[in-house]
Amino acid sequence: MQPAHYKTLRESMGMTREWVASMLGVNPRTAGYWEAVKTDEVPDYVEDFILDWWETYQERVREVLAEVHEETMKNGRSPECVNLTRFATKKQCQRANSSMTAGMHAALLGHITMALEQAKFTVEINFTPINVGD
Repeated sequence: MQPAHYKTLRESMGMTREWVASMLGVNPRTAGYWEAVKTDEVPDYVEDFILDWWETYQERVREVLAEVHEETMKNGRSPECVNLTRFATKKQCQRANSSMTAGMHAALLGHITMALEQAKFTVEINFTPINVGD
């Protein structure tokens, strides 16, 4: 994978360079090197990691679209609005059993929103209230 493509995918999924480095057990400077102009290729294991996450995002988009289409068929009409819930903190993501950061969750909702709006659904994103300790 070319460094520019890697960086574009990483950023489009709301991943920070530091988070990727942490997940892969490398120094954040190493993760920065993968995006450097002087690098020809991102290591295969890094590419696999990013592409696995990319597939996870795409799979979730497909699942949400299928759920909304199923609801439309069941009710005989499209919902007036598809309501999505946005987690604003790491603790909220953890409570939802998600290994994503809040930034990644926001990015995923962006992907889902684009797909739903392209399918002509109206979308509303609601934040989960932040409690003390979140």
